[in-house]
Amino acid sequence: MLYTNHEVRIRFSDEVSLTRAWLDDDPVRAQRVLANYHGTHPVCTCVPRGVQMHIVRRGGAFYLATMPGRAHHHALSCPYHIPHPSTDASLHYADAALSRASGLVRLSVYPDPLKHPPFPHFSFSAALEYLWQLAGLNIFMPDMTPRPGLSVAAHTLQSISDRIRINDRHFIPHFPPAPRADRRFTHVIGVIRSLSLTRYGYRVALAGDGEKCTYWINEATWRRCQLFSVPTLFADPLPARYVIMARLWRSPKGFWNLFDPGLLEVNPQMLPVTEHTRSLVNELTQAKRKFFVVPQLDSSHHPATLPAAVLLDTDQPAPLYARVGLPAVSRVRAVASD
Repeated sequence: MLYTNHEVRIRFSDEVSLTRAWLDDDPVRAQRVLANYHGTHPVCTCVPRGVQMHIVRRGGAFYLATMPGRAHHHALSCPYHIPHPSTDASLHYADAALSRASGLVRLSVYPDPLKHPPFPHFSFSAALEYLWQLAGLNIFMPDMTPRPGLSVAAHTLQSISDRIRINDRHFIPHFPPAPRADRRFTHVIGVIRSLSLTRYGYRVALAGDGEKCTYWINEATWRRCQLFSVPTLFADPLPARYVIMARLWRSPKGFWNLFDPGLLEVNPQMLPVTEHTRSLVNELTQAKRKFFVVPQLDSSHHPATLPAAVLLDTDQPAPLYARVGLPAVSRVRAVASD
């Protein structure tokens, strides 16, 4: 992930402190250091109180390793973090839906309803949310306020697109304004500015960094999208901010048509939110010195089964759950004010 922090420091028994990047830079030097501290318990300082680790020897070489049952105590931005099954939505997907090998991330994305895990594929909206997460756009740090808009998100997504495959095809995203006519792009990603029904289908105005551009979606496609995403978006102004990702095709008459749309609601800081998590996440962005991440909240899950956010500036990552039917702020203030 782009936000993985290789500058996190490892504190050894005699208070010597080295970064992961320093160890990786010279493997021979790293082996001498790890051999010297073999049998001790270095501390990863990715969270305030640190997370104890150990040094193992395999095949004649020494490695830093997480302690059993402690990998999920590392910060989500730490290279040693391994998600706990209860807080990682990607673990609910089968290998056919999500695979990572040889530096590539392969997603299987289809509109068919998802019933029970392990899910055989991603919905279009879940795929967009996963890409958001893969690019590190679901993480918030105090010095990111005000958080950059879609133009920076577009640059970040573009930078990881060469290692993404969707349904075994290269992911080549375009961001408004209007794309060139060379048809290289496979998907468009933009913020919905307006949506209207015409005799030719739905006219969608999307914006990237300012200028609007018009695209078209047929009625059947939009109805299918609504079944798995959000209610109608005909209010003026729109009740919330939605990012859309859809397959892009240019008709012989020159119109840009969208197929297989996925929708992702985001707050003003471009963090993913849902109806149930919106107030909790917004409250955290307004809290001082709060460093947190928004896990993937797949629409296939009940809102209460995954945390709405995970605080990273506490002694160890602290999940916050949005209690459906209860004011979110009561839960936030209990932890975020510490």
